[in-house]
Amino acid sequence: RNKEDIKGRKVLVHCWVNARSSAFVYLARTLRDGESEVAERDSTFMYAQFMLGYGGMMTGQFDKAAERLLKVVKAEPENMEAVFLLAEAYERSGNKTEAVKWYTTGKKSVKNPELLKAIEEKIKTLQ
Repeated sequence: RNKEDIKGRKVLVHCWVNARSSAFVYLARTLRDGESEVAERDSTFMYAQFMLGYGGMMTGQFDKAAERLLKVVKAEPENMEAVFLLAEAYERSGNKTEAVKWYTTGKKSVKNPELLKAIEEKIKTLQ
């Protein structure tokens, strides 16, 4: 596949994920094969990994989401969206220890005092 095909798939996945419609599950399954193909062919393509992780969150597959998002965070530790989504994936899958670890990691980059307080409260509820 050429770069335009991959770019087109990325745009479609992004639009459908953000739509959050009831049709998302069907569309995600349809697109997953394309994104998975890209992610498997180029495991360093973090956008595909992120979108698969985000899709896992949307469909309740929190363990799978955490696997994908962990790859993103290891490759892009400054990606705070991935860090907090990873923390949420662990939280929603019941892994409080990892959730606390990633919320704590993420809060180091937060400058907003109100948001920082909310994250600290979240951490306390998980401990």
